[in-house]
Order: sequence, then C-alpha cells, then structure tokens
Amino acid sequence: HHEVDNLRPIVPMIETLCRAVDDGLIVHLVSDIYLSADQLRSVLRASGVDERLLQHISTSADHRMGKAYGLLEHVMTAHGIAPDDAAHVGDNPVADIEAAERLGITAVAADVLPQDRHVLMPTAAIAARSRELGFDGGITSAVRAVLLDAGTLGTDPSFQFGAAIAGPAMAGFARWVAVTAERLGASTVHCMLREGATIAQLMHEVAPDGPATTLLHASRWVDMRAAVVDGTADELLTAVARRASLTPDHIAAAFDLDVAEVAAVLDAREVPHSHITAACRRIMADDSLREQIVASSARLRARLVRYLRTALVVDDGPIVLADVGWGGTIQEGLTRVLRSEGIENDVIGLYFALSTPGEERLRSGARMLAYLPTAVDDAEASRASRVVSHNAEIIERVLTPRLGTLVDIDDDGVPVCRPDDDDHIPPTLASAQRALAATARRLAKQPGGVADTFFVDDHEVRAALAASIADVIQAPTVAIAEALGAWPHDDVAGTAHRSISGAGLETVVSYANAHDRSMIDWSETAWISGVAARLNPTFAVQLDAVEHGADSATLCPAGENGEMSLAAFPIGSQLAALLDQRVPHTTAHGWSVARVSGNVDSLRAIRFQPGTEHALVDIGAFEIRVTDADDVQHRLDLDDLTDPALQWVDGHPVTARRLAHRPGGHLVVPVPEALGTAARRVEITIGFRCWKLAPDDPGARTPATRTAGTQARRVARLGRAVVRRLRR
Repeated sequence: HHEVDNLRPIVPMIETLCRAVDDGLIVHLVSDIYLSADQLRSVLRASGVDERLLQHISTSADHRMGKAYGLLEHVMTAHGIAPDDAAHVGDNPVADIEAAERLGITAVAADVLPQDRHVLMPTAAIAARSRELGFDGGITSAVRAVLLDAGTLGTDPSFQFGAAIAGPAMAGFARWVAVTAERLGASTVHCMLREGATIAQLMHEVAPDGPATTLLHASRWVDMRAAVVDGTADELLTAVARRASLTPDHIAAAFDLDVAEVAAVLDAREVPHSHITAACRRIMADDSLREQIVASSARLRARLVRYLRTALVVDDGPIVLADVGWGGTIQEGLTRVLRSEGIENDVIGLYFALSTPGEERLRSGARMLAYLPTAVDDAEASRASRVVSHNAEIIERVLTPRLGTLVDIDDDGVPVCRPDDDDHIPPTLASAQRALAATARRLAKQPGGVADTFFVDDHEVRAALAASIADVIQAPTVAIAEALGAWPHDDVAGTAHRSISGAGLETVVSYANAHDRSMIDWSETAWISGVAARLNPTFAVQLDAVEHGADSATLCPAGENGEMSLAAFPIGSQLAALLDQRVPHTTAHGWSVARVSGNVDSLRAIRFQPGTEHALVDIGAFEIRVTDADDVQHRLDLDDLTDPALQWVDGHPVTARRLAHRPGGHLVVPVPEALGTAARRVEITIGFRCWKLAPDDPGARTPATRTAGTQARRVARLGRAVVRRLRR
C-alpha cells in the first residue's frame, strides 16, 4: 500500500511505451528494486499502468543482481534479444546508460522529472551519506513525489528549493526538537513566533505523539529592550543592534527618548557597525539617558512579564524554546527577565543553527543546542552551518508565515504586532513554503515517519543537510538567485523591508573579485553569492572557492599598475575625509573595485588615481551616492569622461569610458556646491581595469604633450629642409 500511495506515473513515458506496443515492439520492464516481479506488477497495475506494459518484468530482487552488474545481460540472453535490436530507456547514468552501452545496446537517457533542475535531487551531501547507509531516509522518493504532484509548479526554482533543500532539513529539525525536548524532560516546547508557527506545525506533522507545543510571541526588538536591567552598555548593544547602521532615531524610538538629546550625545546622524559598541558606551555614560533607558525598559519589562505569566508553561521541567536561530539573543533576554521575576527554571534553546555569536554563548555555558553541527562539536562540519547562519534571512523567510512582527506588549499584557498586510509574501516565496510543507508531510507519512536514527541521531546526516543548504547558498544557479534573492525581509523592529539580496550591491558586485570582499560590508547585507550569481559569475565561483579554503590572493593576483587611491574631500580642506588606498588585485577579466563610504560634514570633490604607472584605464562604473541632511539619497553617475567639468592631472580621456594617465596622474570630479554643502554621508564605488603602457607609448602622453611633440617634429622637419637648401 505504501508503494502504491507514493508512486506517481510519468504519463509521457507511459504513453511512449504504449505507442511502441501499438507499433508491434516488445517492452521489457527491468528494474533495480527490492520487489519481486509479481509484486512490482501488482503495484504498477494498482497505479493505473496499462496492462500491455506488464507482460515482461525482471527485477534485481528476483535475480540477486542489478542492471549494472549483469541483470541487463541476463534479460537479453534469456529472451534472445540482440543488442542491435534493443534500446534501453532509463534515468540512472550508470545502471541505465553506461550498463546498456557496454553491451552495445542503444541507451536513451530520460529525466524522470521533466523540468529544469535548479538544485540537485538528491543533494550531493545526502547522496553521499545514503551510499554509506544504503538508505536516504526516504528523501529522494518524497521530493520526487512532491515535484510530480506539483505539475508545472514543480519547475519553479523556489518550489524546488523548498521541496529538495528546505523540506528535508526542516522536517528533520522539527523531529529533533520533539525528541530532544522529551529527552530533556520538558512537557512543552515554546515555539517562538514568527518562525515558531511553522516549526510547531512541522512538529505536529513529524512528531504527532511528541511533547505539546505552544506559540510564544517573542522578538529581539521587544525582549531585548525589556532586558536592560542593570543599564550596562552590553545590555543596550543587544537591544539596539540591527542590520542597518545605528541612528539616533532608532535609539530614541526604542526607549521613548528625545531624538535631539540622543543625537547630541552621539554627535553623529549615523553610527556604522564598527562603532556601535563605542556608541552604546557613550550613551550609557550619560546619566540622564541611562536613567531614562532603564526606566523605559522597566515599564516594558512589567508588561512583558504579564504576558509571559499567561503564555509560558512553567512546571518542574526546563522551559524549552524552539526557534530557527541564530545567536540565542532572545533566549538571553527572556532568561534575564525571568530571573528578575524570581523564575529560576532552566531556559534551554533548541535552534536549527547557531551563528558565531551563538557559538560564543554556547562556549560560555549558555543552555543551547543546535540541529546543524556547531564548531563546539565538529569544527569541520560547522563550516556549512556558518554559511547557513550568515545567510539567515533565506531560512527565516521560508519559515515565516503571514504574521506581523512583535513590536510591543500593551498594558494588559497582550502582544502588539505589526499588521499582517505589512508582511508581503510573493508567489515564489509562497511556492517554496508550500513545497517545504508538502515534503515534510510526505516524509511523515512514510513507514516509521521521520526516523530518529536517521534524522535525529545520525550526526553525519545533520551535517549533510547543512551542506545541502550551504551548497545552494554559496553556488546558486541564476534562477535560484533571482527567485530567492527577491524575497522581502524586514529589520529587527519589523521595518526597513528590503530584498534578501540586499540593496545597493549591484555595482560593487558586478566588478568585484574575491580579493575585493573587504569592499563589501557583510554585516549589512545578506546574500552576496546570490547577487554575484546574477551579475558576476566569476566572483560567485571565487567566493565559493574561498569558502572552501582557497587563497584569494592566489585567485586574484596583484595588478601591475601599482597603488590606486580614491578619496573624498570636504569643502575648504585639502585633507581627505575618506580614503581607500591600496594595490588592487584582479582576475583574467581585469576588473577591480575602488570603494569608500562614510559620514562627512560636506563634500567638495572626489579624486581617483588608478595607479602609479603609465596605463590605459577602462571605467565600467563610477557611482557616487550622497545622503543629505534630510536623509535623502542622491545618485551621481559619471558616464562621460570627456565632460569638460572634470579636472585632469597628468591624465586625459581617451573615450567616454576610457582614460590614460601617467605616474601620479589622477582625475578630480567636482561635486555641485548645493549638494556638497548638504552632504552628510557618501558612498563611492568605481569598477575599473588597467592596461600598463610603456613610458614612450603615445597613448600615455596627454593631449598637450602630444601636440607639443607634433609641433617639435614639424620644426625639426622644417629645420632639416632649410639645411638641405643651404647645402645646395
């Protein structure tokens, strides 16, 4: 019954075989399977396969040999079939294609999933583990059934990601949560919303007899603001840190502060990630702000405690939290709040994966467990887990239902969430979520459900699931990158919606190489490999190679044009406010990136020196983004090097996109005075490549030099002519 329930006829294949019978050909079904010929015939008949195709069946179970190890030859001999008179159709490259060709039989490769493969099915890591065990937990059959049931939807790359990548991993995770909670002695698993809603549903599917689940409204924005108990800078840091840069508005909104007072203490309109810790110390060193923050946190904490007393199941066992990950920050905040109220139960977090900060908390003694391997238990296998956690938005988004982010708790202890309508779920995301759920249900229905020995206790299987996700993240197809990268994701406060790929990356990624990774702020962006897959495949391959241990300097050697510099100058000063100065590295395509970004008081000009040698330089992009005092961003693109407003020193334009320069030569791009006066932040990105020239190459000389040289040659010719005449 299980075989019949899970078998999906491939209609085009059956129709083709039926036409062969109509034309007088004999069809033999030869299968590597654990069923006998009679059993397989019954299964195929019950599945609606035409009776005419069931006359000749041979299986490996009957003959104790597979097609690649003699079964094909046995069938040919037993039925007197000459190789020249036979054609063998199948999908396995070894058992069906190579085995037939060795016997001189015409081999026809057939894809049992008649659609583009955007991910491996099964993944390489799962296939390797299943070869060792002789079993893959039913993943392959479940994924194939889900894709065939989906029809044309199964061709969608998002659907394939949900079915083949996220589905098996999340089914295993949900089963692991249930089993681990029972082993810890917990009666209930508190699934933290938003992703917790999906985790709870998956637990009901794959562990129906497991511990009870309850949904717990939690968010970093609420819980960590409520956890500023002692008024330390570290408490503030965990409360306000986010993907975007820190601003006075964000801190003021978090603790009901006056924006002007915060801005005066910070003395900045924006704080980059590298300075957030120092900014938090500065704020907490201000007695007035610290007092207000602690008081605001206490008010929120009182409201949060009212909610927790109704939502938490507190008994003699531990309080078990389940979430997708990543750093255990919310768990830390909740624990701090509970301890302040005298609740001393162990709080244990069960996570899909831990980030690097999460692993640091784990080493420090935090009660956390992760489904995917961590560096604490397996340093080598944890490489893939770190890729998953670093690109957290992909897994978070595929697990997030239409449910608004928790932004507050009201005076009655009732959670306040953003409207569901604020959470846009595009069709590609919906299809991935549908596929994930379908694969989990399919796995759960198989005999034994999602087996503990495979999905829970086999460490190598969990490592293989991590590798499967990491492989897609690090080396996505263009179709996967376009589909998943467009999924919207919000900030910790449920605001600042952007795509998973991030915003403003296109220019730098289009021209970057592996050595230019430092030009990208990885703390603010999500999926660099996805952007690279679409815009710069060479960079995408290099990123993957570096993640696997390759040296970026070897992949991308230093260029021959010497040190370049890119600088931004404020009004009334000859000292650069921002400077990028280094020897660029390059690849076979020649492109490199120069990039600077940061806060400025004003902006007078941009100076670019491509190198220190005679060279021709192609400019692929010259992009200037200026944010003014009203937080409005202006974009200036230099797309014509012959513009008379540009200033040249020992250099000149050759074409609209190419320049020549001599040692010390540079280009100065003036900034309009009105914009420069209002500028508060600037980001400059240049994609360029150089061809080194010999000093005497005509291309290295400026137009004035070339003119002077031409005139000198004319004078010399005239002089020689005069001398010849005098001699006559």
